[in-house]
Amino acid sequence: MTKLETLEKQRTKAQERREDFLAKAKKEEEKLKELEVQIILAKHEERSDYLAKHHLTWADIEKALAEGRLKGDTKHVPFNQPDTGHDNNLQE
Repeated sequence: MTKLETLEKQRTKAQERREDFLAKAKKEEEKLKELEVQIILAKHEERSDYLAKHHLTWADIEKALAEGRLKGDTKHVPFNQPDTGHDNNLQE
């Protein structure tokens, strides 16, 4: 086998490996997209189950938020800190 034949054979094998790799990458991308969709659906299912368990509708939640009965992220207090309403400013 000549050097040219050897190089062409190596090139063909490399191209086949590349095509196989691209096909596998495409499958992984599709799997990732499917998992992202499943995560979104699971979040919606959890919310739906919570609302059903407490006999609520989404309108009830929006109304409670508007009335200030539910805390949002702006008033979030970490679990290990009491909600005293004071800041830690010692300059007072």
